[in-house]
Amino acid sequence: MVGHLGRQTLEHTSFPSNPLRRPDSRVLPFKASLRPAVVFLACPVRASLDVLGRKRSLLILYSLGFMRVDRFNEMRAYMPEITGSVLAKRLSSLEKSGYVKRKNQRNESRTGVIWQLTEKGKDTVLIIMSLIGHSSRWNARELF
Repeated sequence: MVGHLGRQTLEHTSFPSNPLRRPDSRVLPFKASLRPAVVFLACPVRASLDVLGRKRSLLILYSLGFMRVDRFNEMRAYMPEITGSVLAKRLSSLEKSGYVKRKNQRNESRTGVIWQLTEKGKDTVLIIMSLIGHSSRWNARELF
């Protein structure tokens, strides 16, 4: 079975151990090299979007990771378009999924709950940075 990709053809039946190389050792074109080297049991994009794709989830992670807004009322002030109940639901969902953690803070100046990114939450920083770059390029008139 032969598929067509640009001007080059690509045989789909017999990849060598490295799927980024053709049997004749030439590197595949860019589009073909995006093919995963493993077979997933479920869609990896869908698995991440189940939590991160929910409305305002990435905005909450952005406010924690980049803006250092870590208290509930500060988040509400920073994101006025989010109601308190939606913010509470998203924080709960992100906490349950392991992206954020809730920490009780008690010291002489402030008491209450602060929210922090977990290791999994910090891993989303690259995703958010990519969105910032994309938005800066394609939505410059609205941003600057």
